[in-house]
Amino acid sequence: MPMKFYILDVFAPKIFAGNQLAVFPDAADIPRNRFSQLAREMNYSETTFVLPPKSPEANAAVRIFTPTTELPFAGHPILGTAFLLASTGAVKLDKDQTMVLELKAGLVRVSVELKDSQRGKAIMEQPIPQSRGTVSDLATVAASICLTSDDIAPYPPEILANAVSFFIVPIKSMRALERARPNGILLEALLAKLNVEGLICFSTETVEAGSQAHVRAFFPGLGISEDPATGAAQGPLAAYLSKNNLLKRGAKYRVVAEQGYQIGRPSKLTTMFEVSDNLISSIKVGGDVILMAKGEFLI
Repeated sequence: MPMKFYILDVFAPKIFAGNQLAVFPDAADIPRNRFSQLAREMNYSETTFVLPPKSPEANAAVRIFTPTTELPFAGHPILGTAFLLASTGAVKLDKDQTMVLELKAGLVRVSVELKDSQRGKAIMEQPIPQSRGTVSDLATVAASICLTSDDIAPYPPEILANAVSFFIVPIKSMRALERARPNGILLEALLAKLNVEGLICFSTETVEAGSQAHVRAFFPGLGISEDPATGAAQGPLAAYLSKNNLLKRGAKYRVVAEQGYQIGRPSKLTTMFEVSDNLISSIKVGGDVILMAKGEFLI
């Protein structure tokens, strides 16, 4: 049975940039045991499968797979899938140009701006991040990404979770951040001990003048050595920047993060959030989406 798929670049400032995504928009007839096999075959950070929703509030259900596992929530898979459904007419946007997608983590509202049938922008609402504590063993943290404790910026590495848990590690300089790389078993052991999906390290030194953070992200347990653009981590990263006074103070914030430069997939991720009574009250994350290709499996 032929199985149609599309390939998109998400958080992409230009073609052949951003985070690649494969979407199977008509997955209802695909055997469920094929989902993980197809995700491994595509071998992108994530592949999505669109199904009829169970919730009457949702326009579509989406399942998200890495090459090794299924995720309850993610960033660029939600944005890319929403853009595709809108651009192909599979989902009709409401008057606010939004749709609701049903994930294993719950319902997510996404707004889509179509520039044409191949390009546009998508913005998702994200849960408010919650802190699960800081980590004081800087030597072990640094060694897990092949750095030393002197490379860690003077802010405590912290575990922050929305629907996914991330370990946020501040790095003093761009030069140190460029030297970072996953330290095999040591990084996997640290992430398992902390019970998080991945490590997000960043510097406030950036390539682009309009960016506030340069980011690298490692997810060895998910089969992703380095992620080109981690949309789900942007809410936690923005909360960390705000908490540690790394942003100019205000009530409304717009944070631009750059990622993927070290692996040839430059990405730009924008986070908008509001603060009331020193607490984050809403978070939205978005970026540009480009439809790159379509095809089908003939199995």
